[in-house]
Amino acid sequence: MATVNDAGPVFQIENLNVHYGAGRQRLNAVNGLSLTIGAGQTVAIVGESGSGKSSAAMALVNGLAANGEWDADRIVFQGQEISRQELMRLRGRAITYMMQDPSSALNPVLTIGEQIKRVLKYHTSLSSAEREDQAIELMERVEIPDAASRLNAYPHEFSGGMQQRIVLAIALAPSPVLLIADEPTTGLDVTVEAQIYALLERLKRELTMSVVLVAHDLGVVATSADEALVLYAGKVVESGSVASLFRRPRHPYTLGLLRCAHDLHEKNVLNPIPGRIPGLGERPHGCVFHPRCAWKTDECEAADPELIQLDGQSVACIHHENL
Repeated sequence: MATVNDAGPVFQIENLNVHYGAGRQRLNAVNGLSLTIGAGQTVAIVGESGSGKSSAAMALVNGLAANGEWDADRIVFQGQEISRQELMRLRGRAITYMMQDPSSALNPVLTIGEQIKRVLKYHTSLSSAEREDQAIELMERVEIPDAASRLNAYPHEFSGGMQQRIVLAIALAPSPVLLIADEPTTGLDVTVEAQIYALLERLKRELTMSVVLVAHDLGVVATSADEALVLYAGKVVESGSVASLFRRPRHPYTLGLLRCAHDLHEKNVLNPIPGRIPGLGERPHGCVFHPRCAWKTDECEAADPELIQLDGQSVACIHHENL
């Protein structure tokens, strides 16, 4: 588990909302997400595909699709309240993004070295020779063997795991304070996945960096994150320390996710949550999870519960005591 620095929050965002335009419709993807991350801390955003994780992460770097919009009540970076425009200026320098698909994140017609050096040229004052030396150093830092001889190789000459290490090197090039890692091991086998997360954890400690980790794998969250926000249909339904969430989940959705992971590990049998996550235009009235919930009552269909504080955790469920 990461060692958390108590120097105070590096980044805060309050009441983040993300929506997409579809013709005349305004489809809400994220509703009222608030996130605080401390120095040296990893905060995970957890949920199934379609829960709004990547939309929330992309909003943090103002990188939504052309039909996407976001707003927030307050943004704080390193103790200073900043505007949306100031957040945009931090993107790619103090705050960087690690894409989940390296094959689409890397330019196939440029060498690896050129792609790293372009980031260094834009965000540093290094000379051309210094940029080449720094590119090699970054490749060595992410454990690319024979880095100097592979500087002029193209992305297709690397395996998927090595491509993801290059994506990480590019994200680290400007020496960021905060790295957003969006499911950084998608499509990789479990051995390579473990190597990538171990590398990310080591570099986080060495560089005194904070991480927002977008994930659906609770095993990864258990070993890599300090805090977690459980997101369902665009809403945070539970949040708290990873230790407390795993020890005593208070929302049926969190419990369902943990049961899936537990049964798969212990019995090699899937125990899925019944039903499916609703689409952007299908959000139910009342609690967003009630159509799939074994504890639902008429009250759950009538009103959407707010997050309440319980012993260091936050939960949005009126039946939290019954779990």
